[in-house]
Parts: sequence; C-alpha cells; structure tokens
Amino acid sequence: MFEVIKILGSWGTNWLTNKAKLSQAKAEVQHEILLKQAQSNSDWEKIMASNMGSSWKDEWILLLWSVPMVLCFVPGLVDYVYSGFQALEETPEWYRMAWGVIISASFGYRTINGLLNRK
Repeated sequence: MFEVIKILGSWGTNWLTNKAKLSQAKAEVQHEILLKQAQSNSDWEKIMASNMGSSWKDEWILLLWSVPMVLCFVPGLVDYVYSGFQALEETPEWYRMAWGVIISASFGYRTINGLLNRK
C-alpha cells in the first residue's frame, strides 16, 4: 500500500514539475516574440529615418500645409482660403482620407496617432 502512495505521489510531483516547465517555456516564447517585434519596429524606424535624409517630401508637404495659414494673414487673400476649404469639403471622402494617410506616413504614424489619441 505504501508503494502505491509513493508512486502516486511521484506522478503528482512529475505532473506539477512538467506543468511548471511548460508555463516557463510559454513565458519564454512570448518574451522572445515581444523582443523580436520590438527589434523589427526599431529596424523599420531606422530604415525609414535613413531614407528620409535625402527626401524633400516632408518639406513639400509642410509647405503645402502652411500655405493656407500664411495666406490668412495677407489682406485680400482670406476669401481664397475660405473658398479653397469649401471646395475641399466637397471633394470625395477617399481623397481627404488619402491626404490624411500621406501626412501620417510623412510625419510618422506614431506621432499623428499619439496626437489624435491624447486625452
């Protein structure tokens, strides 16, 4: 009888040990996945930053974005700014959304997303 209890106790101990090892292995795999995702994001950002070094795209978009604001301070041109924005209101939604995507891609999705989700 004592031998049966000893065997059952051994099985229970082995089961608990294996369960703990399995949990540890799962945690290690999840940790590795998170590390690889972080490294992938970092690598992508480095590539994008190095590609932007010789690009005028951001400056061009910033210039286009600034024109209406500057024109608001020029007497006689304010009406053109209003007319322009009214015309933009009538453009298809996909066109306005495309501009949003272009600006987000240019200045960084994370930056734009952070500004929009700030509370």
